[in-house]
Order: sequence, then structure tokens, then C-alpha cells
Amino acid sequence: MLDELTTGLDSAARRSMWRLVEEMREDGITIVLVSHFMEEVERLCDRVAVLDAGKCVALDSPAGLVRQVSGVDGVSFRAHAPLDPSVLASLPGVEDVSVVGDQVRVAGRGDLVTQITTTLVHHDVPATDFRTTTATLDDAFLQLTGNELGEPELPPQVSGKE
Repeated sequence: MLDELTTGLDSAARRSMWRLVEEMREDGITIVLVSHFMEEVERLCDRVAVLDAGKCVALDSPAGLVRQVSGVDGVSFRAHAPLDPSVLASLPGVEDVSVVGDQVRVAGRGDLVTQITTTLVHHDVPATDFRTTTATLDDAFLQLTGNELGEPELPPQVSGKE
């Protein structure tokens, strides 16, 4: 049982520890890892139990957990010729298109990269700086536990006067 295995380790030591755990896993050794570091969980774990307030709210592979809560994926790129955003908005699975200057952002589901690149080629729009975003295990954890990113709740202030 390993509890917060790499907390406080530098990058080189953390990767060395990960390699050791991966070798143990390959040798058939079962390891129970407790971690809040989702990159570590995604890399090292075959199955993940998500706990919230002491209760197991999900149990699956890291990829399975991400698929359970998979939200909208994103593709962004820099267009080097005019492109009517409605052309991209009409693609299957596209939920939103925003254009600021030459920067285009497309949000949706499905095989966005293939659809977008095919459309750009068809419309003779050269593009660079492609970036994709997909749901992560962090996203899955936050959705499964009902926690949202934002300001942490602070305890009520206690005054010395009653």
C-alpha cells in the first residue's frame, strides 16, 4: 500500500519511482496506491476507485472513468485564410465555434480533428498551431465528486467578540 507516493519528490525522483512501480506491476505485484495526483493515477493504475466523503462513487479503469463523464473536446488552430465559422458549426458533433482574429476554437464531440482538417483542405484554408483538448482524469474526478474548480471555501471567521 502506497500513500501519496511521490509527494515532495522532484521530477527526476518522481519518474524513477514511477518506473519502479511500473516494473512491479509488470511482475504481477498488486499495489494499492492512494493519490490526489491524477497524472500519477492515470499512468500507474489499472483500476481506480474514486472516493468522495468516504464513499466509493466510481470504480473503473482511468480511461473508463474519463469516458463515463467525457464532456466536450476542443480543437484550436490558427487559420491563414478567411473561413466562415458556419462551415465548421455545421459539422456533425460541433457544439460551438469561436473566432478571435485568426485563432479558431471548435468545441464538440466525435472525431473533430479529422472533420475540421478535411473541411479546411476542402475550403483551401491553410492552418497551423493545431491543439486538441480532451477530458482528463482530473475532469472525471471533479465531475464524479460534484466538486468544481474555483475558490476554496473558507471556514467562517471567528471573532473575539460574542
